[in-house]
Amino acid sequence: MFTDALYYPYIHIPDNLWLRRAILYWDKISPIVPYDVESQIPDNHVSKQLREEGSLEFINPEEILYHDEGRELSNMFLDLMNSDLIKEKIPPVGERDYTQRIHRDKFSMGILTEFEKLKLYNQDKGNPRWLLFELNAATIYMGFLASAIARKKSIEPITDDKLYHDGFMLSQISPSKNVTSIISLVFDNLLPVPVEEIPVKDLIRFKRKHERELLAFRKVIRNILMSVSNVTDENEIKTLLEGYKDNLKESMLIIDKKLSENKIRTIFNLLESSLKLSVPEAAVVAGAASIAVPLGAIAFGTNAAIKIGKVLFEGRVAKHSILESNPYTYLYSVRKELI
Repeated sequence: MFTDALYYPYIHIPDNLWLRRAILYWDKISPIVPYDVESQIPDNHVSKQLREEGSLEFINPEEILYHDEGRELSNMFLDLMNSDLIKEKIPPVGERDYTQRIHRDKFSMGILTEFEKLKLYNQDKGNPRWLLFELNAATIYMGFLASAIARKKSIEPITDDKLYHDGFMLSQISPSKNVTSIISLVFDNLLPVPVEEIPVKDLIRFKRKHERELLAFRKVIRNILMSVSNVTDENEIKTLLEGYKDNLKESMLIIDKKLSENKIRTIFNLLESSLKLSVPEAAVVAGAASIAVPLGAIAFGTNAAIKIGKVLFEGRVAKHSILESNPYTYLYSVRKELI
């Protein structure tokens, strides 16, 4: 956790507050970028700067999709698309909005042929290398692709788009009569985040200078996530979080102090992680759960808390899902961009 991250769904890493969060708390960020697009990214784009610093790597989807593994993944996704769970998410043909622009090289040729039969996309008349996808199909497919690549490379999927995070979660469920409990764990106002004006190179220097403090903070977050995911009784969760809150607040304030000493201005923001519980199916409590463990004021009257929400899915976590090998996905803020 908090080592290397696969960023989805967009090709261009956004040079904004989100990026400064990701740089500070992850070792490396890797967007999914087809070869055709990588060559077109300007040298002065922030992603190229980060790659020079060893903080970013482009992941080319063709390395997976254009081989036998890609055909296998395509068949898995088509099975998912034919399930009642997903079919109900796709509007009738006459009501579809084809708004999501996705590069052709993020698909195998075989799956595009099937998508065309299902009328899930239109050609982009301005550029034949791009396709205009129906919204829900796009979010579910990009979640599926992100999971497949992240699992292969043993890295963590992160996004800044709530719609695509929701699509990711849907893509991880295999329909069945079973019930799967997915927890949303929110660290609300608990992450010191450099403001957007801070140059990314200043943050990289800070990370190298204060590696020990950042590792300690990441360890506390990691321990919380692992402990919650291993809970076998949902009623234990609040007690568990109460036991961590002082260590979490202390380590967070240390990071904020070090940032301040280095004249890096910050705000406090959130991190959301979705994870599968180890609760036996028979012990899953029906309905949505909501838990909040307040940590009190941290700065300028801002109140921090750890919050828990629960969503029940009718089905099992799929065998291909990264949630089986690494139960953590991360969500940040919302941004609109090209995929």
